[in-house]
Amino acid sequence: MTIKEMETRSGLTRANIRFYEAEGLLTPQRRPNGYRNYSEEDLAELQRIKLLRTLHLTLEEIKAVQQGQCSLAEALDRNLVRLASDQVQLARSEAVCRGMKGDGARYDTLDAPRYLAQLEQAAQAGTPELAADQLPRVQAPWRRYFARSLDLTLYRVFWCALFLALRFRVSGASLGWSLLLLVLSVTTMFLLEPVFLSRLGTTPGKAIWGLRVADPDGGQLSYADAYQRTGLVLVRGMGLGIPIYQWVQNFKSYDACENGKELAWEADSVLVLKDKKPWRVLLWAAVLAALLGVVAALLLYAQLPDYRGELTVAQFCENYNHLAAENGIDNGYTLTKQGWKAKPQPDNVIVMADLMFDGPPEIAFQEENGSMTGLSFHLEGDMGTMVLREHRDIMSLAIIAFVCAQPEYRTELFNNQVDQLLEEISGQLFPSFDRTLFGVRILGRTQEDGEWITVDFSMEKTET
Repeated sequence: MTIKEMETRSGLTRANIRFYEAEGLLTPQRRPNGYRNYSEEDLAELQRIKLLRTLHLTLEEIKAVQQGQCSLAEALDRNLVRLASDQVQLARSEAVCRGMKGDGARYDTLDAPRYLAQLEQAAQAGTPELAADQLPRVQAPWRRYFARSLDLTLYRVFWCALFLALRFRVSGASLGWSLLLLVLSVTTMFLLEPVFLSRLGTTPGKAIWGLRVADPDGGQLSYADAYQRTGLVLVRGMGLGIPIYQWVQNFKSYDACENGKELAWEADSVLVLKDKKPWRVLLWAAVLAALLGVVAALLLYAQLPDYRGELTVAQFCENYNHLAAENGIDNGYTLTKQGWKAKPQPDNVIVMADLMFDGPPEIAFQEENGSMTGLSFHLEGDMGTMVLREHRDIMSLAIIAFVCAQPEYRTELFNNQVDQLLEEISGQLFPSFDRTLFGVRILGRTQEDGEWITVDFSMEKTET
């Protein structure tokens, strides 16, 4: 029979029955699917336990009788000694008597069923052993929160990696990307968590924290129940990630957990806490740090040019144009292997750069066996017709598109040599430099001679 049938026939709650199983007083068989299968003998055993507990025998005494360590008579003798001084039953009777007297009860009109019900209710409520024989509801609000956060971080990392594999760039500082990743992570949780719960009974985050979700019979949740549970968690527990509303729902869930209340999504499921071993905290911290490290590495990887290694001129130009678009640098031209190509502009749009100088500098590419080995440009003009900032931008983008594409280049969190050079270029009105970075020599000269400005820039692979 099922646990629901056991509840009905024994008169005990599901929590009582689970507690006696955990204490080893009741050991039902398991079906192949993991569900408990209670027998008539299990029911008889449970009724014996109920009787002895109602008579105020301790769990230890009942276990001793079950295991043959003492006889029932010996256990009852000890209990009788305790009952001799126990005034609980007398107090119940006294309370009912006072109630009858206060009601002006008469024998010929005495409502016996009413007072018997009061006495039975008082006896049931006054059996502290049965009230205490329940497995406590798992609270652990912080464990729940950290487990869920870890799952969401895992989904976020997955989407970051997928976008990069598809050659989409993910910017951690972009509000749009952050919102998109949040929506995708929540959606992934909605789709995947029911699968985890119905197949494994847990999720990666819950497993680390020792949490497991089961149905009321202790078996795996069905997919439909797991799906409904996850939906309620997202709405009632996480507020769908909507700012302010999410915080309100988080606080309500925390308060309910702390006060032992049943959460909205746990009406048809049970949360089980395996243990509270300290190593789980360390494991969670290690896994979270690893995931955050992966996210940081992915974001750094996203800053690399699209094409890396041995570049053709066309690939370099694609790197350059993509970087210019991402950084919001637009001088009205795109770079091609044949040189600069003016972007088509609407008739009512004026490109300001064209009013101040005659287009960007002509770039000469160096190639060897189809691979780009370097480039250079020379530009000169008077101070009144040149916009030096534009040419500093061209230098910086060319360095990233070429140097950062070299096999020797590795992204660095701190003290990046390329970043240092770019800061030097952007911080000087007339930048001059001579550096060799990651197998590429980079030369820049900007000279002023009165009102006349000369700009020379080149990059060339060094011999390895």
